[in-house]
Amino acid sequence: MLLNASLKDKESLQEIHSLLHALFVRNRHQHKRNHWFKSLQQFRKQLGLLLEEMETKKKTVAEQKVTARLRYWDDHCIHQWYL
Repeated sequence: MLLNASLKDKESLQEIHSLLHALFVRNRHQHKRNHWFKSLQQFRKQLGLLLEEMETKKKTVAEQKVTARLRYWDDHCIHQWYL
C-alpha cells in the first residue's frame, strides 16, 4: 500500500507534484482552455490531496482515505486523464 512506501518513493511523489505545480503556474493562462490542461490541473489537485492524506497521523484514517481516493481515481479519473 502507499502508506508503506519508502521515504524515497514519497519524495518522488512530492517532486512530481511540485513539477506539476510549476508547470501549471507557468502555463495556466496560455493553455487554460485546452482539454489536456484541464486534465493536468485535475491530476495535480488530486495528487496534492493524496499526499496530504498520506501525511495524516492516524494510520487507520489515512489508510481508509487513501484507499477511497485510489478507488475514485480508478472509477472516475484515470481514463479521462489518459485520453
